[in-house]
Amino acid sequence: MLSSKSVPSVFGIAALAIMGSACGGGVATPPPEPFSGDVSTVLTIEIQNQQLEDARVYLIVDGQRERLGSLRGNQTKTFYHPMDGIRSVHMEFDITLGPRCVSRDVMLGPGDDVATRIPAMLVAFNGICR
Repeated sequence: MLSSKSVPSVFGIAALAIMGSACGGGVATPPPEPFSGDVSTVLTIEIQNQQLEDARVYLIVDGQRERLGSLRGNQTKTFYHPMDGIRSVHMEFDITLGPRCVSRDVMLGPGDDVATRIPAMLVAFNGICR
């Protein structure tokens, strides 16, 4: 389920995943300066992994794919990605010992907040899993 505070829920998917730095690589983009309150230059994404398996997560912005990190099974994490304007964005996650799933495109930009989850049952995923 995807919800947004500043963008309509247009992904139409029940699961996605992205960014973060955890074991196995990837460099996390640091959050905005503490206490500044300025999130106007970043896309904020909170992901809840309901799978028992870990998931590698990627963000594809205007066709450029970036490895953002990993999420452990049953972990929730918030990630930040710098954005300089409204861009075509979709997300990809690769579940350990499972499929690789890609969401549909949506237009997102700086200051947007997105909350999403990787469901325990991937049959609910409204994207492509292989």
